Amino acid sequence: MSMSLFWNLETQALALAERGKQVSLIQTNYKYNGILKTIQVDFNEKIVLTTKWGHSFEIETPRANNWSPIEGRKVVYLDQKDWSLFSLALSNPTEVSEKEREACFKLADLVKENKIILPFSMAHFMETYRWAKDERRNQLAAHLFEFSKGWQMVNPVEVRLLEIKSTFRDDFTPLNKEEVFSLAPYSLESNNSFLSPLGLEDLPEEVQASSKQAIALVGTIETLMEEDRTFLDKNTQWAEANQAFTKNIHSGDLTQKQIKAAIDLMFMQDIGTEAVNAVMQFERVYSLDEFKKWVMNFIKNDLPKTPTLALHREIYQDKHRNAKITWSPNDLIDTMYMTVAASYADYLVGERSLTHYLKNGAARYNRSSNHIFKNIVELIEELK
Repeated sequence: MSMSLFWNLETQALALAERGKQVSLIQTNYKYNGILKTIQVDFNEKIVLTTKWGHSFEIETPRANNWSPIEGRKVVYLDQKDWSLFSLALSNPTEVSEKEREACFKLADLVKENKIILPFSMAHFMETYRWAKDERRNQLAAHLFEFSKGWQMVNPVEVRLLEIKSTFRDDFTPLNKEEVFSLAPYSLESNNSFLSPLGLEDLPEEVQASSKQAIALVGTIETLMEEDRTFLDKNTQWAEANQAFTKNIHSGDLTQKQIKAAIDLMFMQDIGTEAVNAVMQFERVYSLDEFKKWVMNFIKNDLPKTPTLALHREIYQDKHRNAKITWSPNDLIDTMYMTVAASYADYLVGERSLTHYLKNGAARYNRSSNHIFKNIVELIEELK
């Protein structure tokens, strides 16, 4: 079936065509903010979105209801600093070094040649949204959408929940990267329920998937590129709590063994929501004492099996054991997202100190860290 959908957001008209002939016209009621102009969906092929500034984003669509058609391509996850450099090299090549420019151009070519997938995540969304300068922010946002082609990393809260659930099976099997990198609507979010604008429910069932994907992208793009934004202060409570905890464990007479145990319990508190949800669904734990027993067993026997959580725990251990460490709000985002990427992406490029922590953590579990790099130049050398 050769079907397509064309949605003009300015007029709110949504036309469905089959073999080039219009078969239906729906009037939608979407709260349009003027960023996107048109959306064209060629089902099982691509989605093309245009903005008022002339951007055109071509997005991949699911294949036969497969939301993760990776199809042998390598997944490369870039930290925010590296997306920023990548965007700057493409838009203002003279502002980066020759080596960086060549590496970024090569990375762009690999995406265009369909050899790699360059996903974006909620971490990229949040950091980019906070940029005050509209021109630079929109430039980076445009490159995020252009080169990710709609690929997203599933929210770490969901990944951690799935990892905990997987430990309940007798034949433990870790997640695969198709479960972590996806084209599915709202994969970025921890609560990815879908709310459709008026009219979508009237479309034929076979065209629903790409339509939902397109509409989800509309909200993401328009939020990230809107000019009148509400700036939210960074939540400092997590960093303050960890700073106080580091101070407390180093101010008493705790042994190294006691310090390690205390850090593990702090770590479990940090993933408490996911742990409680998983336990209540699968373990039938009905009392606080039973939950405490589960926690101790999980730390000793199950945590080392989990790709993301085990790395997260090691970073916690390393940082809290350093009495001089300074915790910042960004540490939470960096640790959550980079541990997922380090565990499931084929390649990861990140900030120097965090890649150091990741490599140390991987070594303790006898895992390879050869896929972790400090910059795009190093990555391209490896890909050659």
